[in-house]
Amino acid sequence: MLPGDSDAVSPKSTDVIMKIKEDVDLLSYVYAVFDGKWFIVLVTLLCAGLGMLYAASLPETYQGIVRVDIVDVTDPGGVRPDARLVPESIGMLEHGFVLRAKEDNHTLKILAFLRSKQFMRRFMDSYNIYQYLYPQYWDVQTSSWDKNFQLDKGLAQKTFAADVLAIDHSVETDIVAIKIINKDPTVAAKLANLYVSEFNEYMREESVVKIADKLRYLKDKVDEAGSQEIKQMLFRLMEAQTAQAMLANGKLEYAIEVLDPAVRPYSRYKPDRKLIVILSGLAGGLLSTSLVLMLAIAGKLNTALKRYAIETHRKPVSERRWGLRTSLLKLYRMVFKQGRKSPAKDPL
Repeated sequence: MLPGDSDAVSPKSTDVIMKIKEDVDLLSYVYAVFDGKWFIVLVTLLCAGLGMLYAASLPETYQGIVRVDIVDVTDPGGVRPDARLVPESIGMLEHGFVLRAKEDNHTLKILAFLRSKQFMRRFMDSYNIYQYLYPQYWDVQTSSWDKNFQLDKGLAQKTFAADVLAIDHSVETDIVAIKIINKDPTVAAKLANLYVSEFNEYMREESVVKIADKLRYLKDKVDEAGSQEIKQMLFRLMEAQTAQAMLANGKLEYAIEVLDPAVRPYSRYKPDRKLIVILSGLAGGLLSTSLVLMLAIAGKLNTALKRYAIETHRKPVSERRWGLRTSLLKLYRMVFKQGRKSPAKDPL
């Protein structure tokens, strides 16, 4: 390096850098971890053991899964209950009562019905799902609730939607998985299958009610119609609605078709005890290693401060007294010393 270069390092700076390298030696921290290996192992095993005890205390739950396909409204085998027929589409009555009108967002509509509060309350009331949510208050022998227990159906429905029921929809395959969790694997599979069958019945009933309303409306229009041509058109619309009602009542899997029914699961859904033990052990290992490194850093810092105090002829920080008591005492003395001073005499 040329003389006069601004980047030249002075001997004093070199000494400072060497001292920093001596005080901050990464290899020494590796040695510190190695020296504290038995402490780290002990804490890791202790945390893993506590995790094992915690995992063992958790109740086992199982998940019943039904995979279904949403019935396509354009499928000749399907029927759209609220189809709006126009004169051009009446001819389909002569071709197997096939309704080919396209409905937008049909999948989203079915998913919304599956998650709807109205249907969920119907399902819970029909099969007394509350007994599975609060088994400690349900007497199986008498099929009644404990006298001191007050059932809150609104809260129970929120619990069921958040902790028991799960509805997953695959955009790629358009397959819907309906999952229900229960401590009994047989009950979990049974409730999942019942959820599907009850939903099809619910959608069928809703459709029949809508069709009945449309038929009443068409009958009123027939009485009001003046020309014979309009009456004939209304009669054909009524025939189409009647055909829809017949098909709705005759199709078991009306809204969703079961692809894979739920069977009794043999592997538990939760808890994942292995994962809990592994995470607990990792947490213990990280905690103990961090503690060992913090102690090593504190020791290095204390040594560096002592060396600095000796070189600068100052009192070590560890020997100084800093605290609230000392500060308050100094303030007390300062205030009351001024208070004891005699006031100045009035020159008059």
